[in-house]
Amino acid sequence: MSVKKEALVSSFFGNEYVTLLDVEIADYICTHQTCSRRKFIDVFCQQGYSAEDVTQQLDRQCSRSTLRFIPSKKMYEKVDTGTHLWADICSRIHSQESVIAGQLQAVGPYIRLDVYRSDFQSPPLKKVATQNRLKYAPVMKWTGKFRPNTVSKCVDRFVETMPCITCHDEGDRAAVLHCVKEIINKKPKRAPWAWLIIHPVVQLELTPPTRDVLETLFSLSNGPVDWKGIPISLSELKINTDLSTGEIEDALQYLEEQGIVRQIGGDFTPTGQGYTLVRQFLRATSAVTFAVTHSTDQKYQLEISTPSFLAADIQTLLLEHGGRIFSTFQTPAVFPLGEKDQVLQVLQAIINELSVE
Repeated sequence: MSVKKEALVSSFFGNEYVTLLDVEIADYICTHQTCSRRKFIDVFCQQGYSAEDVTQQLDRQCSRSTLRFIPSKKMYEKVDTGTHLWADICSRIHSQESVIAGQLQAVGPYIRLDVYRSDFQSPPLKKVATQNRLKYAPVMKWTGKFRPNTVSKCVDRFVETMPCITCHDEGDRAAVLHCVKEIINKKPKRAPWAWLIIHPVVQLELTPPTRDVLETLFSLSNGPVDWKGIPISLSELKINTDLSTGEIEDALQYLEEQGIVRQIGGDFTPTGQGYTLVRQFLRATSAVTFAVTHSTDQKYQLEISTPSFLAADIQTLLLEHGGRIFSTFQTPAVFPLGEKDQVLQVLQAIINELSVE
């Protein structure tokens, strides 16, 4: 008898920071599939990084779901979630100066607009945030509440301020390193990272036991250990579920393979990327995330993230307005290049739908 599985795709537009070593490790593991800790250290020490820096970044890459450590093999292995994110970063690197990304969510009679910040954004874009009374909020975003009929006007001011893309080439390791290095060199404090816009995605097939373990671990841990969460032991999972040891271990192994969970000293914690992706599904919020890119002189590209739990009415609305899905993950919905007013028309339709939910 086959076990019933729940298909889940989670995705969102957001932001995160990357360092030069992040870029190197992500590209290396995606190219080589597996690598030992010793090999990682040898390779990147030859490039001028310290062994301590490499070790710290390997741990961060485990939390970012780029790779996972397999103790029995003493090897790191690539994780699909991280592979897809690395491909997304490469594909968007040349448009970082020409994109805004944000989130729309109904809050009572208002719509909350979050606009994600990046180090590639121009000073005029930051001025728009101030003029529209958006406030700084953690982590790296501007936020404000608007009446449904005024949100798109605020987005309009951001969109018309964005410069046009100057390079339409596909990005790669060299391009990402070049762009990130330029940002780092421009920073007054020389902080060794650059914030950029991303669209992470994960695809899961959850059996009832796996979902039970996932929900229990996320609830008990209160987040990843990197964010002051609490590592959870196997015995704690047994106490707080009605599952056998074998069922829990099978669930944990699957979640580790997908980059959602990792081991810390024999206990378990959500990864940072896994927690961010899955908690949207567990919270069942009605938020919509989007990105607008100034592609050519008068043309803009609108993308709407379409996780599997996005409201059916909104998914239908996107198709009716010309959104098309090209990714095997069924996210994001990509709209034909259009004038600014066409982009704002779709966003206003989404805002109207959120307002009546």
